Amino acid sequence: MPIAWEVSEPCPRCGDDSDVWMFEKDEPTIIKEHYTCETCGCEWTEVRQD
Repeated sequence: MPIAWEVSEPCPRCGDDSDVWMFEKDEPTIIKEHYTCETCGCEWTEVRQD
């Protein structure tokens, strides 16, 4: 299981950045960054090229 760490990324729902956690999942040609806002429960994913 990936280990999450706290980041200062603003939540797209509530705008809070004080309790947002992220973990990365490596795939063959991309990296998925999974975010969770502990304040409002919002979850989102961003994809970037490796």
